[in-house]
Amino acid sequence: MYIGSWACGRPEGRGTYTSNLGSSFVGLWRRGWADGSGTYNWLDGRADVGRFQGEADRLPLLAAIGEGVRWNHDRTEAALLKNGIETGEQLSLSAAEDIGQRLGIVPAVPVVRSPVTHAPARVSKRELETFQPFLSKRQRTAIDSRLTTAREGDEADEGSDTAALPFEQLWELICPK
Repeated sequence: MYIGSWACGRPEGRGTYTSNLGSSFVGLWRRGWADGSGTYNWLDGRADVGRFQGEADRLPLLAAIGEGVRWNHDRTEAALLKNGIETGEQLSLSAAEDIGQRLGIVPAVPVVRSPVTHAPARVSKRELETFQPFLSKRQRTAIDSRLTTAREGDEADEGSDTAALPFEQLWELICPK
């Protein structure tokens, strides 16, 4: 999802791209690509400050160019980045802030974000049907039984007629210990 300036049907100028998982890039866009200084916010709360040039799905590592800073989740530590990769060199907070200012990032120290939380991954009945021919009869029966239970629980909670299993439950059924 992109929120910001548009031109000719593509992101242009200042804007924010948020991936379907919740990480985001706030920065400059040109002809639909990240093109300039910006901040990439990781799901776990870390933030990369630097220059980026490339498609949104290549952010941050494949689109980072030059020098940048990776801030930890509570902004108490910073590491030097070269083309999106940590060099192993820890930076003082003032040196990290200076790099952000040189890049024109406002604020030079990114605002602390809470880590994004997700519900467990779920596998829908339709997804299960694609690989059920490769399962044993015992596995198919166990999965069908769990799906029926999940469907009954969903109807009681939400009135939904779709069913899905948490990935961990499916894995236990397919690969028992």
